[in-house]
Amino acid sequence: MVESIIKVEINYYVKEEFLELKKSSEELIKVLEKYQQTEEDEVVLNNLKKFLKGVYLVLKEKECNEQDLDAIDSHNSKYFHSYAGMLTNYYFYDVNDMEKTHKANDEIGNAKDKFHQAIYKIVKKRYPYYRD
Repeated sequence: MVESIIKVEINYYVKEEFLELKKSSEELIKVLEKYQQTEEDEVVLNNLKKFLKGVYLVLKEKECNEQDLDAIDSHNSKYFHSYAGMLTNYYFYDVNDMEKTHKANDEIGNAKDKFHQAIYKIVKKRYPYYRD
C-alpha cells in the first residue's frame, strides 16, 4: 500500500522537458547525419533514432514510468559517462579541409551539449544528488 502511494506521488513526467529532449534529439540526429563518415556513425544514429522513438512514446502516453527513466539514465550513461561512449567520442574530421572540420565539430559539440542538458534535466529528478 505504501509503495503504491509513493509511486503515485513521484511523477517524473514534465511535458516541457520531454519536448526539449525530443527537439534536442532530432537536432542531434540531423547534425550527425549531415557529417556522417563511417559505419560506426550509422550505429550511433540508429541508437539515437531508437532513443527518440522512446521519447515519442512517453510524450504520447503523457507519463514517464520507472522503465522509461531507466532507459533515459542508461542512454545518458552510455552516451556521456562510459569510456566506450560512442557519442562522447563522436567527431568529424576532413584531412583536406580543416575549416570544415572545426565548423562541423562546433556544430556537433553544440548539438551534443543541448542533448546532454535535456537528458540531465530529467535524470536529475530521479537522482537529486546526481552530478554531471
